[in-house]
Parts: sequence; structure tokens; C-alpha cells
Amino acid sequence: MAADVRLRDFLVAYLGDWPEKDGLAVIGSPIRRRPGWDGEVHEVVGVAEGDGGVLSVPPEAEATVREAVRTWTEVRTRLPKVMGRPKARVYSGTFRWTMKPADLTDAGEWVPFEDPRVPEWLKPFGGQTLIAFDDDGEYAAGVGIKRHNAAGMEISVGTEPASRGKGLASRLVAQAARWILAEGADAAGLVRSIPTAKAMADGLLVYAANGEVLRPSQGYPLRLLLPGFEGNMNIKWLRRLKVGTEPWHTRWDTPYYGDLMPDGTAREFTFVMEAKSVITSPSGGQTLPGPGFVEIAGLAWSGRGRVTQVDVSTDGGQSWAAATLQEPVLPMAWTRFRFPWQWDGHATHIQSRTIDETDYVQPSIAQLVEARGVNSFYHNNAIKTWAIAAGGEVTNVYA
Repeated sequence: MAADVRLRDFLVAYLGDWPEKDGLAVIGSPIRRRPGWDGEVHEVVGVAEGDGGVLSVPPEAEATVREAVRTWTEVRTRLPKVMGRPKARVYSGTFRWTMKPADLTDAGEWVPFEDPRVPEWLKPFGGQTLIAFDDDGEYAAGVGIKRHNAAGMEISVGTEPASRGKGLASRLVAQAARWILAEGADAAGLVRSIPTAKAMADGLLVYAANGEVLRPSQGYPLRLLLPGFEGNMNIKWLRRLKVGTEPWHTRWDTPYYGDLMPDGTAREFTFVMEAKSVITSPSGGQTLPGPGFVEIAGLAWSGRGRVTQVDVSTDGGQSWAAATLQEPVLPMAWTRFRFPWQWDGHATHIQSRTIDETDYVQPSIAQLVEARGVNSFYHNNAIKTWAIAAGGEVTNVYA
């Protein structure tokens, strides 16, 4: 099931890991102690694939659950007691993944969750909800988008009893899972395929910023902004939006912003900006005045959500210490960090690495090359290194 890299990225971010091995894998993940899409903590979440799949539990319960629950059949009979909640009910449903929704006619319209016509069950989803209304203008069926993580979203659908049997649910799901083609008016003709669910979840059409209209260099008169997605998706000088049932596979979707892997396969639609950090002071071109106190400062970010930790190394990665994060720490936004350091005047290398709320750790160059080879140019989120010479000069290091 997780052969598609986008699906695997979602499962890893959702469950904590997806080892793709035979049998049930119990994974202890801190994600299970954090609020989910609805603000509630979901202690146990699982995705099955035949006899395999992953059961995600809090780290402290991992060993106990793994010992007691060895198959999906035992999840229903043994898991509640093992988790200390013997009367709890195990719910199961069908998990469907698609890149090409059914070609059905639209059934609803996107309305804000605050709209008085939106039923209570849809309000926790927030943002825009997709609603089908009956002939009297009353709610008949609706779709909410669970924003689990930036790697993927889940569509939930419900239909009023009086409106069932009319195909509304299928049409709404197909409508919500469609794709949008965004085209810019620049000379390069930048055109990207975008999931409709992402656009409707938190996408913005931007005409002004910081109290003034966009400047020409920023995409005047209108640009697209998709929080957490790589920069080229934020189409400037937007001139056209087109809706379709599948991605267009434009030259920008495939060879330009795809990743050619060592085995000859290619990763496509890897939209999410993975966790990255960079030290901005001291940095290349600067010179330290001499030994003594230095405040190391920089920026960290992640398209997967909030930055939870930034570590700094002043000895080329041999040891790490936690930096201080400067408030506010917001999801999919720059987070400034600071670290006090006493420089002894000897030549050294300084680095930073960030960890986000999905527990993704910013990799080293070596780790990134091992995982993706040397052709993953556009998604290089590796640890950045600055060399400090004995004279205080700061220069770039590609290592």
C-alpha cells in the first residue's frame, strides 16, 4: 500500500513510522501524546494492510502492547485492557488512498465552518467544509478535511438519512479530492498541480501583505500561498486556476521539481518543506572579533508543523546542545533560535539541526545522500555547516 512515496510520508507522519514488514508492527511514538487534528489526544491509532501494518501507541506503552497484541484480531480483544481502559471500544473503518478521484459531477459548495448551515459534527474540522444542500436549501451531506499533517489529509463524509442512496457521498468525496492547476503569468510559464484539499484547507489567494498591495517582485496583482509547501508552489502573477480529476504532470511537476532516486525511480509531488534550520549569525562572510562570548542565532522551520527543538553543535557535530526557541513558535513558520557560546579562539565548525512536532530530525548531508542519492537537488534540507577559522573568519562548508 505504501509504495507511493506520498502515502508513505503521510503514514510516517501520522503513525510515527511505516516499516513495511510482515505482520503487525507496534510503534511507540510521542505523536500519540499530542493533540490531533481535532484538538483531542488519540492514544492509539493503527493502519492495517492485510496482516501487516502499524499500531501507533505512546512510547511508554510500546513494549507492553507489543507483548500482548501480536495480530490485528487481538487488537479488539486485548488492546483496551492493556491500555488500562477495559471498557473502551475499538473502532475500525476503511482507509482509502487515491491520486485520481472518480470523475463525478460536483455535488456541493465550499462554505466556512462558521456558516450557520454547517452541522455540529462538521464544525471541529475548521476551515472550509464542502456541503451539499437539498432543494429547500437545507444540509443534506457534507465533507470535512482532517488536517493530520502536511504530508496528507483525510476526508470524512456524512449524509443525512433522507438524502442517502443518491450518490451524494461519492460525489462530494470526488469533488474534495480533485486537483487544481495553478498557472503564473511569468516568462517561464510556471504551472503546478495542487491537491484541492490542500488549497481549501489553508491555501490563500494573496493580493496584499503588511498593509500594502503586493509588489511586482512578490507576484502583483495576485499570488497563491500554500503554507508548508515548497516555495515554487506559491505561484506568482497568478492568471489561471483550473480544476481536474488528476494531476496534470506538467514539466514543473515531473522533471523540474521531482527527485530522481539512485534506483532510477522518481519521487513526484513531494510538496512538503521538510524540517530545516540555518545559523544566520555568525555565518559566511562575517568575522568574529576574537575569543569570548558569541551568541549563535538562526532560523528553523518545517512544513510538517511546529518546530519543537533546535540543537547546536560547536564542534562539527560531535556533540549537540539544545538552543532556546524564541516565541512565538507557530506551525509552518520561521522560528528563531539562540544559543550562548564561549569561543576559545580555535578553528571549528558550527551547525544546527531542527526537530519538528512529527519527530522528524533534520538530516546530515551524508544521511540525505544515503537515502536519496545525489540528484535530490530541490529538496536539500541537510544540516548547514559554517567553518570558523582561528582568525575569526566564517566560511561555507559543504559537508
